[in-house]
Formats: sequence, C-alpha cells, structure tokens
Amino acid sequence: MTDESSGSNPRRRAKSNTRPKARPAIDYQALRQELDTILDELQREDLTVDAALARYRRGLELVQQLELYLETAENTVTELKAAFDAKSS
Repeated sequence: MTDESSGSNPRRRAKSNTRPKARPAIDYQALRQELDTILDELQREDLTVDAALARYRRGLELVQQLELYLETAENTVTELKAAFDAKSS
C-alpha cells in the first residue's frame, strides 16, 4: 500500500507540480503538415464515408495536440517573462 503522507504517491506529486507539461515529442510543423494533408484528403470526392470519418477523427486529435502544443509554448513564454521581470526588478 502507498502511504500518501510519505510523498511516494505519484498522483499526489503530480498535483503539487505547478510547472506546465513538457512539450509533446512531435514538433508543431509536423502536426500542422499532417492536419493540412487530412484537410486536402477530406476535399476529395473519391473518399469513402468510412475513410472520411477516420480522417476527420484523426484531424480532431491533431487539433487537440496543436492546441496543447501552443498552450505549452504560451506557458513557457509567460514563465520566461516572469523570470526576466523578476531579475530586472
């Protein structure tokens, strides 16, 4: 059993961590390029309904990943600015 007071519970440690999540391993350009490819594919008239649904689902996943990527970048900029402002004061 895990003793929560010992700090060995990973779930408890994760909640106390205020730093933003690490950036995803894949880069923004690769995500964006895949999304652009999917958008092009969805405009084709020869795409089956099943294939279109699969591509649409993947497109939604990519949008979520891109939003997370941008949110993480924004948090990093905010932290860097705060650190810079603190040193400048």
